[in-house]
Amino acid sequence: MRISLPPSRRRTLCYVVILFFFVLLWAPLLQMQFRTIPEVKLDENRRLAQLPGLNKLSFRGTGFQKAFEEYYMDHFGFRSTLIYANNYLKASQLNVSPHPNVSIGKNGWYYFDIPSQGLLFKDFMGLVRYDSVKLARLAENLDTVHTALEQAGIPFVLMIAPDKQTIYPEYMADSVPKRRSRTRLDQVLEYVREKKPHLTIVDPRADLIRAKSSLPQPLYYKIDTHWNDYGAFVAYRKLMDVLADRVPVTKAHDLDQFIVKHEVISIGDIAKMLSLEGHFSEDKWIFTLKKAPKLDFFDPGHQEPNTPESLGFEQKKSSLPRLVMYRDSFGVALVPFLAPHFSRSVFIWTYIIDYAHVRKEKPDVVVLEIVERHLDHLLEEKSIFRR
Repeated sequence: MRISLPPSRRRTLCYVVILFFFVLLWAPLLQMQFRTIPEVKLDENRRLAQLPGLNKLSFRGTGFQKAFEEYYMDHFGFRSTLIYANNYLKASQLNVSPHPNVSIGKNGWYYFDIPSQGLLFKDFMGLVRYDSVKLARLAENLDTVHTALEQAGIPFVLMIAPDKQTIYPEYMADSVPKRRSRTRLDQVLEYVREKKPHLTIVDPRADLIRAKSSLPQPLYYKIDTHWNDYGAFVAYRKLMDVLADRVPVTKAHDLDQFIVKHEVISIGDIAKMLSLEGHFSEDKWIFTLKKAPKLDFFDPGHQEPNTPESLGFEQKKSSLPRLVMYRDSFGVALVPFLAPHFSRSVFIWTYIIDYAHVRKEKPDVVVLEIVERHLDHLLEEKSIFRR
């Protein structure tokens, strides 16, 4: 059934449609220029393109045009709001991940993956393997570090932090196949046990899996790739058990020796990747030692380029051993647990063990912590050791 409108009404409707599209076309440009309407703020973990200068303008090349296009694509009006709306609709309503490196699991769990590089999920399924050449090279690099530190009288301990899907596979999407074979971490541990048994590697996987049923809270964040304080607590106790066989450290603290404070947060590295910080809510548990020693913070004066600052803690007039720990972001939650056990502890955000810095610090033990998905860093000596 057709609805007939008077000519004046049809004309008005046409004007409204024209005006609507006119506003639709010009609104991003006007917003880009004047920013009169507040927008969602996104933290994209990168530097947005800058407005190119006229010195790039050329009648021969396309440098200016390309640079301006990159600038416009990063700054056009309502960009952040549209990105947020798109990601929110896909993730929350359609259960579809808006990011190629994020997989939506069950019960609010999100997982990190890099399918283009064959990492994480394929490794979890046992589809990514190290050949004998890589295994030998990896073990030899670790042995190089071990030998150099041993000659200086310093024990070397490697700790591998498991990926989230290694500990919590049950919340992964049903579309992700179950594990079929050994992972790269399994290969490395088996090879080292057979070929380099003198190397010390801390593998907290079994401890974390057991603790899932004994501790009152999850051990990893749902909207982040990292373990939380409960997970770090389990890993800390495992590490301390190993260190106790090599240096005279005090006994690891029990759970009842901590005050556990609860907070609700809405941030996480996966939420950040999805540009949905503030949308999610997650429980955070903060451990504080009830009878904590006085720790003086200091700047160790050693920091790798483009990394967060190094941390140093000292207990005055203490006879406890000294620690230097090289680590990644999984080491952040370990710092408060470990520092009270040492008279001087230095935590450096890098995998590169700087031999000159170690000799300067004179630690009683050196620990390298590395997350499971970064095992490839161990394949190159220069990625973990600087003479």
